[in-house]
Amino acid sequence: MNRFRLYRYLLGINLPPILGAILFFIYTELRTSGTVTFIDSGDDPFLPIRALIELMGFAYIFIGIQAVTATTIMEFLVLKRVKRYSIQMFIAGCLGLISGATLGSWEFVVIGILVGFCAVFGLIKLQRKEVSRI
Repeated sequence: MNRFRLYRYLLGINLPPILGAILFFIYTELRTSGTVTFIDSGDDPFLPIRALIELMGFAYIFIGIQAVTATTIMEFLVLKRVKRYSIQMFIAGCLGLISGATLGSWEFVVIGILVGFCAVFGLIKLQRKEVSRI
C-alpha cells in the first residue's frame, strides 16, 4: 500500500465523523437559543468546546462503521473504476445519504450528503496528487 492510499484511507475514515459532528453542532447552535448541551453554561466558557468534542466521540461510535465501509467502497471500487468526477461525487453523496439515513432524521441525511461530498473531494484531491507524482 503506497503512502497516498494510506492517507486517503485515513482521511476517509476520520473526516466524516469529525465533519458531521461539526456540522451538527453548528446546526444545533443556529436552531436553538441555547447550546448543544441544553444547560446553562454559567461561568464555563469552554462548555461548547467540550460539547463539540463529546459530539465527535459519539460520531465515531455511530458513524465509524459507515465511514470505514464508505471509504472502502470509494477507495477500492469507485476511484479505481469510475473516471468521471461527477459520477464519483454522485456515488459519494449516495453513500453519505445512506449513512445519514441510518440515524433516522432528515437533518442527519442532509449532513450525510454534505459530508459525503466533502470526503470524496478530499479523496479525489489526494488521488490526483498521487497521479501527478508518478
